Amino acid sequence: LKLAGGVKRRLLEKVARLAPAGGLVVELGTYIGYSATLLALARGAEPLPPSPDLQSGQAPQARPLVVSAELDPVNCVVARCVHCLAGVAGHVEVWPGASGDVAHYVLERFGRASVALLFMDHRGSLFHDDLQSFEELGLLMDGD
Repeated sequence: LKLAGGVKRRLLEKVARLAPAGGLVVELGTYIGYSATLLALARGAEPLPPSPDLQSGQAPQARPLVVSAELDPVNCVVARCVHCLAGVAGHVEVWPGASGDVAHYVLERFGRASVALLFMDHRGSLFHDDLQSFEELGLLMDGD
């Protein structure tokens, strides 16, 4: 399995904590959802049990902390299960589809300057074009 463990995990958590507050984390390349889980927890997600406790009084979060896009629909389903088991399903959305479409969806749903962190963990040959889309649409927040 290709997962962000060890030093890579600690670096990813640190970058997520240091990204501008209030912004969305976008991951391109979900795989099985491990990185999105780490990112959500680093951004302050409070893990909940896999089956929601209706007595807790916690309303579902209207805006996710993390949006993760994945081309393979089977990996999307696996990632959603991982997020449920980790208790972060209310903080992470997995979007099936090509990375090249994500910037337009983010703009439509969250608006300009809404992305605090863009984590590209998909095909390296797409990084330049995907970053360019996020920049041209004005999605990236200014850092502190």
